[in-house]
Amino acid sequence: MIKGTVILIHGYLSTSKTWEETDKFFSALGFRVLKPELSPITKSINPNPWIGSEEVEDYLNRYYKLIVPPIFLIGHSMGGLVAKAFLLKYHQKWEINGVVTIATPHLGVNWVKFLDKMNPGIITFISKESGLPILAVIKVIQWASKYFYPNSEILKKLNKAFEFKIPFFLVGAKKINIDGDGIVGLWSQLPDEYIRRPNVSSFLLKGTDHFKIHKEPQVRLRILNFL
Repeated sequence: MIKGTVILIHGYLSTSKTWEETDKFFSALGFRVLKPELSPITKSINPNPWIGSEEVEDYLNRYYKLIVPPIFLIGHSMGGLVAKAFLLKYHQKWEINGVVTIATPHLGVNWVKFLDKMNPGIITFISKESGLPILAVIKVIQWASKYFYPNSEILKKLNKAFEFKIPFFLVGAKKINIDGDGIVGLWSQLPDEYIRRPNVSSFLLKGTDHFKIHKEPQVRLRILNFL
C-alpha cells in the first residue's frame, strides 16, 4: 500500500539524479517518489522559481495517475523556492500536505551583491570549472542577481507561502567555522521570522555543506519523521 507521494525538486544547475539515494530510501518505505526534471542548463539558465513551478505542474499532469495522497514537496536549494512557487500558484488544484526545504535561500544570498564586480579572470575561471560558455556564465550571474538578491521583492512574494496553514520543515546546513553551508547563510536557510511560526519546524545539521546536505542520512530520517 502506497503511504503517499514525495515530490523531489532539485536545485539550480543540478538534475534529478541528485536524489537517487533519497528516492531509494522513501520508495523502500512505501512512498511513491516523483522527481521532476527542471530545464537543464543547456536549455535554460533562468533560475526563475515560477518557471520551475510550471515545469513541476507539467510533470505532475503527465504522471497524475501515479500520485497518491498525501502529497509532500521536498526541494533542495532553489528547489525549495520552486516548491513555494508551486504551492502559491497551484494550491487550488493540488492539495499539498507538507513542504520541506533543504538549504534554501529563503531570504537570498549575500554574495550576489558582489557579482557585478567580478573581473573577466574570475568569469573565465568559472566557465572553465563549470564547463559553461562564458556568455552562459555571465547570464547565470545576471539571473542570480535578480532572483537571489537579499530580501528582493521576488523572495518576499515567495515567502507568502508560509502563510498557508500547512506544515513546513526547514533544513539548514552549516560548515565548520562559517555561518552557513558555503553558499547560503543560516540567516537565509532558517529565517527567524519564519521558523517561529506554529506551522514551521526546523533542523540544523552541522559539519556538512550545501551540496551534501540533501544526501545526508540524518536529514532523510528527520524528513521521514516530519512526513
